[in-house]
Amino acid sequence: MAGPAAFFLPWRWAICPGLLLAILITTAPGCSCFQRQKTPAEMAEEQRKKEEEEKKKQKEKPKKNFEVGRMEILPGSAASGAVTNRVKPGHWVATRQDILANNFEFNAELHSSVVDKQQRPVDVERTPFTMTMSRPAPLPKGQLKQFENIYYVPRNSSDEDQKITLKSSLHARGGGREIADGAASEPTTRMKDDEYFMVVLADNPNAYAGFLPSLKCVEERFDDYSNRDHRAFSVSLPRTKGRPAVPSHPLAWTSTAYLIWDNTPPGNLLRDQQQSLIDWLHWGGQLIISGPRSVDSLAGTFLDPYLPADAVQSQSLEQEAFDEINDYWSALEQEGGKPDLITIVPERPPLGVELKLRPGAAVVPHTGGLIVEKRVGRGRIAMTRFALTDRQLTTWQNFDNFFNGAILRRPRRQFQRDPDYELVAAYWADPQYRGLESDARLNTGLRYFSRDVGYYLGSVGSFRSNTTNADPSEARTVQTPGGRVAVRDGDQEFEVEDLDAIPGLMPGKFQTSRARNRFGVQQNGEGLVGELAIGSRSAAHREDPRLAGFITTAESGVAGWNDFSGAADSARSSLKDAAGISIPRADFVLKMLGIYLLVLAPVNWAFFRLIGRVEWAWVAAPVIAIVGAIVVVRTAQLDIGFARSRTEIAILELQPSYGRAHLTRYSALYTSLSSSYDASYSDPSAVAQPFAVKANYQRNGETAIEVQLRREREITLSGFRVQSNTTGMLHSEQMYDVEGGVTLEGVEGSWLLKNNTGFNLQDAAVIRRTKAGYETAWIGDLLPKNSAVARFDPSADPAAAQWSDSWITSSQETEANRSMTLLDKNRDKHLTLAELASRPDLAAELEACDTDHDGRLGMNELIVCCRKARSGKVSLGRLFELASQRLTLLEGEARLVAWSDQPLEGVAFTPHASQVQSRTFVLAHLAYAPLPEPLSDVNTYSRVAEDPAKKDAKTKGLDTLFNTP
Repeated sequence: MAGPAAFFLPWRWAICPGLLLAILITTAPGCSCFQRQKTPAEMAEEQRKKEEEEKKKQKEKPKKNFEVGRMEILPGSAASGAVTNRVKPGHWVATRQDILANNFEFNAELHSSVVDKQQRPVDVERTPFTMTMSRPAPLPKGQLKQFENIYYVPRNSSDEDQKITLKSSLHARGGGREIADGAASEPTTRMKDDEYFMVVLADNPNAYAGFLPSLKCVEERFDDYSNRDHRAFSVSLPRTKGRPAVPSHPLAWTSTAYLIWDNTPPGNLLRDQQQSLIDWLHWGGQLIISGPRSVDSLAGTFLDPYLPADAVQSQSLEQEAFDEINDYWSALEQEGGKPDLITIVPERPPLGVELKLRPGAAVVPHTGGLIVEKRVGRGRIAMTRFALTDRQLTTWQNFDNFFNGAILRRPRRQFQRDPDYELVAAYWADPQYRGLESDARLNTGLRYFSRDVGYYLGSVGSFRSNTTNADPSEARTVQTPGGRVAVRDGDQEFEVEDLDAIPGLMPGKFQTSRARNRFGVQQNGEGLVGELAIGSRSAAHREDPRLAGFITTAESGVAGWNDFSGAADSARSSLKDAAGISIPRADFVLKMLGIYLLVLAPVNWAFFRLIGRVEWAWVAAPVIAIVGAIVVVRTAQLDIGFARSRTEIAILELQPSYGRAHLTRYSALYTSLSSSYDASYSDPSAVAQPFAVKANYQRNGETAIEVQLRREREITLSGFRVQSNTTGMLHSEQMYDVEGGVTLEGVEGSWLLKNNTGFNLQDAAVIRRTKAGYETAWIGDLLPKNSAVARFDPSADPAAAQWSDSWITSSQETEANRSMTLLDKNRDKHLTLAELASRPDLAAELEACDTDHDGRLGMNELIVCCRKARSGKVSLGRLFELASQRLTLLEGEARLVAWSDQPLEGVAFTPHASQVQSRTFVLAHLAYAPLPEPLSDVNTYSRVAEDPAKKDAKTKGLDTLFNTP
């Protein structure tokens, strides 16, 4: 019998498909039969989650391996805040750059070079070389690192527009491949030869941006004839939070003339930056400290030993404090015949500081005691009792006059209007500066003897015109080792035919010194347009502390790297005479041959006969021959078929009581087979380049040779190739530790010279100039850490008579003149063989030097003869004469001149040379002349610009003077 379950079973199977279909329909996407609608808040939350997921995915994407920041050229930003990338040709410039490694630690190196707009490396001037630089760049993962580099900015580029670019690239350590996205480059703007930086380190640089760049002494417009604005100074206002944007390399400061310090924390500067600033000061930099806040903040810092005064107390500066400034610097009449004066608001007197002068400091004349100063080596620190940014002063109409004369210590000016173009230009008011409006020596006090001293007068002379209006003081022909220089006079221009004869001269035409500009003002200054500038012609120039014996060169001005200064020319000439291999003399060869034959035959045979083995003498003969050859080679310092020699002249310049010196090395490397040299310098301040040999060299079609300057613990110049049987030359410079330097201590009649250095001084003499004239104290040889009494005797010239007794300390011209004076018995200005009997070295060269074959030597022939007699010897005579006579010794100055044969440590050459000659010329400045009195301008810019119709008697008189033929 069937139960109930059996009855319902077919029905259950019948409804199952229907139930399944209903479930599928209700759960299908898009069906909202049983779904609740989402609220707007829920939908927004869902969208937010989706965006977060997307951002998370993006963050998880790999970052670039390296992030390379933009190069910053030091000193930092311009006053406008814009990046101008101004660089000074012929000077070293520093840059800094931020680099970040994102994904891993990387041991990299940073390569840098100077390229033209086609990205071609620019040649090292007047050499067949190009140069790249590199330094280590370790990059920890995730840490931003900053690296400082230095570049040499060449005077010339291969492009017609002379544009250059500073380039850097990141490479794997050890000269590996260049890293993608690791390169950076900065196009640059060339500064004029007389344009320098004025750097402001202030806690509020904006306070200077409003007035300093617009001062006429900064924004100087000298030469409207060439239709250009001539800026004397580029104002730089780098950030001072953190590390200030100034170089840490001492030789990268040479394009900076002034540094204004206003309440910047001294500790923000790194130790290298501090040391570089002090070095810069001692070689002529000028530091201006704005009071009163900075005075207290500098006490006990790295600048404290050099400050001119100490702060006593703060005080308000009332109207009477500015009376002397008003009397002297506001004497120029303005509109209505009334001078514009500093007027102090009684309710808001400027905050000032009372100062106590330190020894050696003085008040700047005509400032009412509101500015004090002190010499620091060749440089100067000035300190104001008031804030330089006080608007009661900066809005004063004569502030530009005051700033130019009292603060910057520049010559006084006269402003003139061009009647045709309605332009106002400035000119130096004093006669000795006329024509020098674009002269770098009047914008910066920096001077380096090896870079800036003028040419040796015995070999250069001066140019003159054949026209009737030529300056009689210039009426000397040019005599050089290459003979008389041919000069063509045509339409007030000279074209020098014998370019090789004149050091530093570039091909081209040169304007006469009597040319006039469109204002009718004579341009009779240092005159030559090109690489050569014959400086200090007149007595006024020679006696002026800004000009005395120094020259300025086109493109780079003064203090620039200079392969053709008077010192560089003298060193190159001596190296050419001395460099090479010293071949043994005939008597030496005969002596060695005699010893060899004696040992080979009688001694060899006798020895083996005594021991009863005469047959062994034949076996010993080849051994004796080999040993003999080695002895000859080592004794003669001459490798058979392969020889090298190194000859070096170093110039060591010291400043008064300073423990660091500026060291310049000129190294001549001779090799008999082609060699590649590396030169390593232990001091981190060292820089080096190939030394130019010819002033007019141009690389025409030759393949450039690349050298590398690598900066690590040591500075290494590598890849310097010297061809077979030739001499290559290197030029390097650095700062050198001389401990306590050289000092002259005591009182009149009891002077003590102290040699606190670690090297001996030879043929030393102290020369000085007093009101009575020149005086000389002969010291002779002075050992390290020793003292000697300096007894001064009157002298006709600033030179020691003993120097003319030695070929080391006298030039060939001086030796020839002295020989003629002593040996010319019949006074016919010629020397015969009989008259040369006491000088066998000269007599041996008579036939070779007697160019006119008359059996005797005239003066020019005798000079050549003296030069030949010195062949293979390192003479410093021209350097002695440059330092004592070309570099003017002013009243109040004293300097020591000496030399040393003690090799200066800190350099190594690879491969090693078998013969080495090295001599160091030592110039120690012991005292400088007082600064000249500051002078007020003749007139004001505003008077000339605003009222051209009115001219007072003084201005008319000076107009007449300036237009006098």
